[in-house]
Amino acid sequence: MINIPKSFQALGQICLIKQKDKKVAQDILKKRSQFKSVYYSGKISGKLRKPKVEWLAGEKNTLTKVKENYCEFIVDISKVMFSKGNQEEKRRIVSQIKKPEQVLDMFSGIGYFTIPIAKLTPAKVWAIELNPDAIELLKQNILLNKLAEKIIVIQGDCKIEAPKLGKKFDRVILGYFPNTYEFLPAALKVAKKDAVIHFHEIAEDPQEIIDKIKQINPNLKVLKSTKVKPYGIRKWHWVIDLQYN
Repeated sequence: MINIPKSFQALGQICLIKQKDKKVAQDILKKRSQFKSVYYSGKISGKLRKPKVEWLAGEKNTLTKVKENYCEFIVDISKVMFSKGNQEEKRRIVSQIKKPEQVLDMFSGIGYFTIPIAKLTPAKVWAIELNPDAIELLKQNILLNKLAEKIIVIQGDCKIEAPKLGKKFDRVILGYFPNTYEFLPAALKVAKKDAVIHFHEIAEDPQEIIDKIKQINPNLKVLKSTKVKPYGIRKWHWVIDLQYN
């Protein structure tokens, strides 16, 4: 009998599973011909959001290419995270941008939001990322999608680098959690009047997040709360759209 787990993540030719079971991994390769490798996927940890992975079966290759929302991404699963559960959120933000906005992505990673915004909208994106491995992959993904003229890459801590840009932005993306609250003041410093801020955080209920945001700046207007995906027991990944008045 071939054992295929109900829950797995497909990233190009790599399959990620949540159990360290080489028999299951070998069964996946037998049943699913699109996969060349199977890896155990553990927790994302640290400020650099590095994943813990372990080879289980197939080729020992952590590099893959992912196609999503008309965009292509080169991903190294041993160095950076890639959540396919955020696809709808990426489409939602893209659908909001109708004019040539200036967008700041304060946690760009390999371009999860930066690439589709730059490719599918008239916006120009400033992308800040701390992880040097993610920066190198971001640069490759910019070239892969032919977006060199629409994206400016900055490596460093967004709390330090964002104010140094000397610009005000129409839209700011805070695609990071937990404790995104500590980065909100830096986002507010570079937001134009009436700018939209997409604030990601984990909670059981969005009001819990909104209450903490209001403690930082009571004048921020809440436009919408969006439930992205489950995250642990009785916890959800939420995006709160804010308007800076």
